[in-house]
Amino acid sequence: MAEVTYSWPENHKARLIGKRVSRLDGMEKSTGTAKYTYDINLPKQLIVRALGCPHAHCRVISVDASAAEKVPGVVLVHLIKAPKPGDDPVEIRADGTLLVAVAAETEAAAAEGVSKLNVKYELLESFVDDHDLQAAEAKKRTKKAGGGIELDEALGEPGDGDDEEEWEEKTVQKLFADAKYVVEGHYGIDTITHCCLEPHGSTLHWEGDRLKVNLSTQNVSMTDDGFADALKISADEVDVHCDYIGGGFGSKFKPDYWGIAAAEIAKKTGRPVKFLLSRDQELKIGGNRPSGFIEVRLGADENGVVQVWDSHHWGSSGFNGSTVSVSNFPYVFRPKNWRRRATGIITDNEPSVAWRAPNHPQACAITQTAYDDLAAKMQADSLDIFLRNLENIDSPEKALVYAEQLRIAADLIGWSKHWHLHGKGKKRGSVVEGLGIGIHKW
Repeated sequence: MAEVTYSWPENHKARLIGKRVSRLDGMEKSTGTAKYTYDINLPKQLIVRALGCPHAHCRVISVDASAAEKVPGVVLVHLIKAPKPGDDPVEIRADGTLLVAVAAETEAAAAEGVSKLNVKYELLESFVDDHDLQAAEAKKRTKKAGGGIELDEALGEPGDGDDEEEWEEKTVQKLFADAKYVVEGHYGIDTITHCCLEPHGSTLHWEGDRLKVNLSTQNVSMTDDGFADALKISADEVDVHCDYIGGGFGSKFKPDYWGIAAAEIAKKTGRPVKFLLSRDQELKIGGNRPSGFIEVRLGADENGVVQVWDSHHWGSSGFNGSTVSVSNFPYVFRPKNWRRRATGIITDNEPSVAWRAPNHPQACAITQTAYDDLAAKMQADSLDIFLRNLENIDSPEKALVYAEQLRIAADLIGWSKHWHLHGKGKKRGSVVEGLGIGIHKW
């Protein structure tokens, strides 16, 4: 096969790069004629609303739907994560988990039907304080989430008679003792939700044995498999359609269990179904990004180049109990000597789902704030400290790129004019305005 060389065209020869290009969907979106899943309405469709669990951790003992079934306009009450009569209780691990769906002729009837459901719960101990490591340990709500250590070869190795961990501890502590500057900090970033403008959900119907789905999704080409597996049909019998999506950010890759419930309701009733989460439900169960909290200690030489990093971070991705991936610490910067440890916190919250650049924003925020605090301790310009530490990064070949990007960004925002030492800027009450820096891999 002949070798082909690809290269960017020269600017004056480019047809698209650097040129104004009209968006293919610009007119539809700007005029409001674009049809999102939320806008799709089918003849004789039923509207579905669902009861979200009001407790973070409980068992659902029973559901009495008799009053809901008597509401005018209610067509079907469908159990999602609740026991049928005679079945064992169902354990729920997150506030907002959908228990029972009500399909009705109108949204008002569906909402009234939900309000008439009588559910018996057995409350269980719950824990949601993902920032409180000591409390989580006391409640046995933690699990190891990885770690490791790497030391400069020039420091040697433990002798035959040395305990390896003890030798590593003594070596790390000596590095800190020899450091010109030592910074210790506690930083954190809370869980945040995807908050999609268009909530998760679908409008769907059956044509014989074929399922036709208008789904708010980022993954049109593969969600047919999710429906097919859950419904015991083939993927060839599922058609998924989505022209426009009102936000997903990584959270809309699956049919989700409410999408499967919608298909089951449509099958039972023989009618189209529209089932999208309410705003409250979207925020509770539609998707979230894990939290991250860190205790870190770093030691730097007289030039502000970090020589040793030692950290323990924790956080939660809900009842799965994971946290921000330990492999991302320290982020971008990688001193010659580092030790890291991670702990997952098991909370009674919905598990996290994909977000743009999973793990990277949290790792950046709680890693590089320590470098900014190093600059503050040295009474030095943060930009200078970041530039100096580019000699130790996890992708050395990118050092010149990062340096140029930092200089361009500094010029664009007037860094030299607006930057100031910590606490020396304009004050608004107890708030002091200032500039900070963060560099990313993703």
